[in-house]
Amino acid sequence: AAANNYLERQQFVEICLQLANDAMWASELSPGMQDRLIDLARDSVPNVRLVVAKSLACMQAPGCANPCPDRAMQALEWLRSDCDRDVAMAAGSSEADWLRSKRPDQNCN
Repeated sequence: AAANNYLERQQFVEICLQLANDAMWASELSPGMQDRLIDLARDSVPNVRLVVAKSLACMQAPGCANPCPDRAMQALEWLRSDCDRDVAMAAGSSEADWLRSKRPDQNCN
């Protein structure tokens, strides 16, 4: 999850989501893996943040075998005001909310 290659970080997030959604494997999503997944919400690569936003949003849905801890919900809230529109929308932001809440501390070119 600390890979230099962003594709490997994306793959890690997708693995976490699969584990969280499968009741048979949900217990394999360790707190350490959850922490790393949440840390990736602040990744410098928008595509990584996008899969994190999709994963956290899916993990908060009813019926998820391994629901989000509170810290994950905070990360999802952070992603709703991401400077990348696609990330914010995947995290559950509306267009109007996103336009109002873009954080000035982010550098999105």
